[in-house]
Amino acid sequence: MMVVAAVALGSSLAVAEAPFSGTDAAIIDWAVKNCGMKSTAAEHALVEAANARGRDGFNHQYMQQFRAPAFAAAAADRSRRVNLCRDIKEWYGPAGTRFSKLLVGEGDSTLAPATSRPSPAPQAPDVIGGKGGHGRR
Repeated sequence: MMVVAAVALGSSLAVAEAPFSGTDAAIIDWAVKNCGMKSTAAEHALVEAANARGRDGFNHQYMQQFRAPAFAAAAADRSRRVNLCRDIKEWYGPAGTRFSKLLVGEGDSTLAPATSRPSPAPQAPDVIGGKGGHGRR
């Protein structure tokens, strides 16, 4: 009976999604800097939550991944960069296989990027000779 419970528990853990890590954050940051992608508010929330759980471990994972030789090679070789960018979008994009909706590619309108800001309200045009004192003098 105990063996069955252990096997059931082990298989359910294998199916569970891995927690967001510093490795994920580094991959996403690299994509933002090198692939013309933007991170979303959902990604920023996951980073904050992961930092709250354990900043030191998260930062260590981040730095290890960000310094990975694969990133340096991809940055130096266009075809490698294109392939890596495609993979990263598949992993973290709108239908991500690791985490979904953490990155938006150029031209994607399915998600609002976290870095987007609302457009400023349009300014009222200057009225020439009208009320408000904004005309020519």
